[in-house]
Amino acid sequence: MKKFTTEQQQVIDFRGRRLLVSASAGTGKTTVMIQRILSLLEGGADISQFVVVTFTNLAAAEMKARLARELSNFGTDRRMVEQLEKLDNANISTIHSFCSELLRNYFYLADIDPDFSILDNVTVANMKNDALEEVFEEYSQANDDLFRRVRKIFTRNRQEQCFRDTVFSLYEFARGLEDFGAWYASKRNNFVEYSPDNPVVTTLLADITDTLGYVKANFADVARRAAEEGVDVCADVCRQNASRCNFATDELSQAVTNLATTTLLKLPIRNKKKPMCVDQAIEEKLRSDFDSVYKTYDELAKKYQKLFRGMSMETLWQQTVDSVAYTDKLVEIVQRFEEKYYAAKRQRGAIDFGDLEHLALKVLRNEEAAKEIGARYKYVFVDEYQDTNKAQYEITKMLARGNGNLMVVGDDDQSIYSWRGADIRNLLDFERDWP
Repeated sequence: MKKFTTEQQQVIDFRGRRLLVSASAGTGKTTVMIQRILSLLEGGADISQFVVVTFTNLAAAEMKARLARELSNFGTDRRMVEQLEKLDNANISTIHSFCSELLRNYFYLADIDPDFSILDNVTVANMKNDALEEVFEEYSQANDDLFRRVRKIFTRNRQEQCFRDTVFSLYEFARGLEDFGAWYASKRNNFVEYSPDNPVVTTLLADITDTLGYVKANFADVARRAAEEGVDVCADVCRQNASRCNFATDELSQAVTNLATTTLLKLPIRNKKKPMCVDQAIEEKLRSDFDSVYKTYDELAKKYQKLFRGMSMETLWQQTVDSVAYTDKLVEIVQRFEEKYYAAKRQRGAIDFGDLEHLALKVLRNEEAAKEIGARYKYVFVDEYQDTNKAQYEITKMLARGNGNLMVVGDDDQSIYSWRGADIRNLLDFERDWP
């Protein structure tokens, strides 16, 4: 019989409602998940009450096989034999497979063909290209000047494919969100409504303030070490620079002005005949550390000089407001493309993988369906939780609401799928989501 560590056994025996297991690769997270499922089955749960989400079909097949082996070890135990017989039909699958089954049962709530098919990648690519071509043609026929300007911005070396790829990428990003329209509206407001507590303003101000604090503290540290070594020239320059960095303010435009008008002192040029320190190694170390801190300040100053280009906050903000018209148009293009593409899929009685998640959410938001689904599934397990996107996160949350028991397993150091919408915050914010 396999022996588990104290921490692993605590997870297996846990009977609370919400559980996060965060551990690095190779620590047996999946094994512990399987043992916990077995423990719950021994305690009276039924495998038909479980939703176990894995990252790949291969992982799902392997988990079923491992559960089958473990259940076989119970011999002729009637309940466990029954669980083994039900295992083939158990909801141990990828999120897409689970959503597909959900939609087969509630197709009428998702407003899709009950015999819907799932499009293959080649067909999806061809249909997307056709839909986008129709959208571009409509804008061209409408003689839309703003569309032409946006098109020109995203076209590289006279290759329109760059623009097409931009639309496709934004569309895929949007599908990873629960509500792209609401997300964009909130972000848009940050660039059209100026206020001291605007997230854009506070982020820029925090960047300046935090970096200045770092520079000031490190100059003070180099000054202290230089003084201890008797290198008074270096100590004096560092103290003056630390003092010059003491211009923090709560107002962004003033902080930028201070940054542009405050120059730091440099160390005297290295002179072999008159070194700052008798010990060359000590001088080299002090100079190296000084240069590193000086570079941090210099890069900060250059970054904001490039951003503001001598403009006032009011002028810069007005340019930002003016540029929103272009992002509005780009979002409009993406939304019109989505409408065309979705209409083409409906005509075929088909959906793609992204539709599975969003249509499943539509079903789960139906009160009657949610009650039925909640009554059926009592235990929700999610492996590789760090790789879930926002839509998948919402599906998990809605499945586990009410009486559902939730266990998620993941490792923030293994999050490598942000490029396709995975949001590490789903793992990091678990305690906030489930207090």
